[in-house]
Amino acid sequence: MSLMNLFQEVLPANAAKVLKDSWVKRVNDLTEVACIMLATMNSNLLKTFEFHEAFDMIEQLGIIFQVQAKQERFEKLNAFIGCKMAEGSSMSAHVLKMKANTEKISHLRFPFGVELATNVILSSLPNSFNQFMLNYNMSE
Repeated sequence: MSLMNLFQEVLPANAAKVLKDSWVKRVNDLTEVACIMLATMNSNLLKTFEFHEAFDMIEQLGIIFQVQAKQERFEKLNAFIGCKMAEGSSMSAHVLKMKANTEKISHLRFPFGVELATNVILSSLPNSFNQFMLNYNMSE
């Protein structure tokens, strides 16, 4: 139902001019917001939302991007957990890479606790670091 149709149903014909003017201003503001949103969309989204009102667009975009963010979190998390340091490579470079991955995942609203991130990073080290891991865990 469009806002103008709602306007005609909600406000009786004898409603005060101030009330009608206020409602028309709201409708115009929402139309302007919808136009601005459409102006910033790529062509695929524009085709999808061309005849939607602002509130509908916001709701549907939330659903669309929530699904995309969920998929991106899944991919980043798999990459983080599956990342293994190659034997003979730089430990500091590997740890910095893993730290950057935790930050990327946190930006996707899936923050890691320090202990979990540390455990995943330690488990990504090759067997030649077993003594280091043992010492690290004993010092905690």
